[in-house]
Amino acid sequence: SALYLSMKDPEKGIKELKLEKDKRVFNHCFTGTCVIDWLVSSNSIRNRKEGLLLASSLLSEGYLQPAGDTSKAAAEGLSDTPFLDLSDAYYYFPDSGFFCEGYSSDD
Repeated sequence: SALYLSMKDPEKGIKELKLEKDKRVFNHCFTGTCVIDWLVSSNSIRNRKEGLLLASSLLSEGYLQPAGDTSKAAAEGLSDTPFLDLSDAYYYFPDSGFFCEGYSSDD
């Protein structure tokens, strides 16, 4: 949980962004790549492979939540690891105020 608090630190933690994918806007979230980059830069891990293991643990313990189809599919066991080190796999902190806005196909 100390690591989680560091990740959420407004100054030095993972930056929460507004990301867009598949005509949907994801607020207060971040990419899998951002998480692994942050873990490396904070010296919490030695390499990206170790980061995947740690991030997968954070995900399974509920410290991170999948946002969007790519990360949800991985979390449900449809990929090699539950957490993805990808720029199009979105995640959020459970208490972040995350929300997703969808667009209708008429736009």
